[in-house]
Amino acid sequence: LYRYVKRYFVYQHEMKEFSLSPFDLKGKILRIQAYPKSTEKSIIDLIPLDIELHPKSYTHYLSSLFVNGVYYVGIADKSLFFCPENAVYSTNKPTVSRAYYKIREVFERFPSLLDPSFKVIDVGAAPGGWTQYMSDHVSEVVAIDPAELKIDMKPNIKHLKMKAEEALPHLNPLSYDLVICDVNHDGKILFDILEVMRH
Repeated sequence: LYRYVKRYFVYQHEMKEFSLSPFDLKGKILRIQAYPKSTEKSIIDLIPLDIELHPKSYTHYLSSLFVNGVYYVGIADKSLFFCPENAVYSTNKPTVSRAYYKIREVFERFPSLLDPSFKVIDVGAAPGGWTQYMSDHVSEVVAIDPAELKIDMKPNIKHLKMKAEEALPHLNPLSYDLVICDVNHDGKILFDILEVMRH
């Protein structure tokens, strides 16, 4: 996935104070991915001296996202994010944008994350690549974006033509199983929006 995504976070544990106690670090070479960047040094200081850190020759990502007084921490094998060099993905299906192939690759590699019964919110949906993919694989997609969707509006697609902040009153967050987001915005603002949708 790295050819599409430059920063990603794996979330397995929530904690008020950062700790590595839930994780087995033995034999792992870590790359640190921290947000905000200012928390990175304190995280590195907590890593045992016998655990190697390396920005390129690593075996695992250590992700830490600190928002609203909570650390969201996870560790994942590097292989989860990289396809084999010879991997070929068909592009025969007509799509509105290459974003379709990004989201398709995610769920082809992690099929357990998606279920046909799911109701999904797509934040920053235009021109519609992610919504197009989701509409073929889940029961309902609510696409949120003030811009037009340039896709076939199937019966299971609902378009809220507004910003995500404006859409919140129109949603019953407990009715949805998954939120996907492809918006170029400040990380904390997006996190706040997604947190409201999640609860």
